Amino acid sequence: MARTQVTEQQIKDRSITGASFVPEMMYYDETANYSTNNIINWAGKQFIANTNITGIQEGDLTQNPTLSSDWDELEASIYSVYPSTTQTFTNTRVDVTFDTVRFTSPSFTIASNEITFNSSGTFMLNLTISVDNIDNNRATAYSFVQIDTGSGYADIPSLSIYNYSRSTSDGSDTSSITIPYTFNTGDKLKVQIISNSTVQLATRIAGCNISLFPIKAVSGPKGDLGAVGPSGDLNWLGDYNSGTIYT
Repeated sequence: MARTQVTEQQIKDRSITGASFVPEMMYYDETANYSTNNIINWAGKQFIANTNITGIQEGDLTQNPTLSSDWDELEASIYSVYPSTTQTFTNTRVDVTFDTVRFTSPSFTIASNEITFNSSGTFMLNLTISVDNIDNNRATAYSFVQIDTGSGYADIPSLSIYNYSRSTSDGSDTSSITIPYTFNTGDKLKVQIISNSTVQLATRIAGCNISLFPIKAVSGPKGDLGAVGPSGDLNWLGDYNSGTIYT
């Protein structure tokens, strides 16, 4: 049975029938099939699937994800990764090896230097890159943040870092950039680095880091309380409870 949208007028007219009435009116569909790590919205919250889930009959609200061991509630959290090893590079682009997770979140996974987004949202992206001089010759390093939305990797415009390395031993330099960016589920992110010459440079473990901070909407000031409306015969009981008998 297809799901239909419930309007305010339908509620007033009491013209709602069968499974077309979905109290939460969120994105979760109990008739759909879900795979492990799928993330859904329900009643203003996000949940992540712990296993493959097969859809059931529409209208069976006992399968609410908040009541099922198949789902875990997903809380937005900081995600941060850094490299475990130093890597050298010259004038050929290479991926920066971010492979160690400092702060973890189900919203992200990392493999082969790629961070995969398991949910959509706007995040504050912070990238810090440290480079060190190896050949004792002056050189500049350029780092680029790349995104793959399904058609291959491309540089994110105006999201680059420049490092200048002095011609002395331990001539290291650290630069960073912070910017808000909206990502969609399935997007992949990585960082590449290159020297402006054949001078050999190296990344520094202690100074390279990617951090992602979820940006939450901030509510505005509350308005004045409106007038009390006329008493009706609808009995609103709040959130659904599988243990309650309803009439």
